[in-house]
Amino acid sequence: MNSVPGTGPSPRKTAVKWQALSPSAELMVSPERSARRAVRDTGVPGGDRFRWTVAMLGQLDPVAEGRAESRAEARSLAEAAVAAFFAEPSDGGSAGDG
Repeated sequence: MNSVPGTGPSPRKTAVKWQALSPSAELMVSPERSARRAVRDTGVPGGDRFRWTVAMLGQLDPVAEGRAESRAEARSLAEAAVAAFFAEPSDGGSAGDG
């Protein structure tokens, strides 16, 4: 079948959502931004229970990380850190320790 570039169906963006890796760990990957967010339940009671990190493809260290009392708060903080990272001028900076 002959096809002309640009005339086929347009590529759809994949919905980015949290994926459970185990009962205590979740991962969200944004391929278009090369960003990975992870949330892990440490089992520690209180505000340090859920540890979240944000990493970028090609960087060894996380660009942001922190702890939260609830899974929902950890997810929200990780997502906000990615948004902040991409909102900053491209000077190699990071979103901080949220």
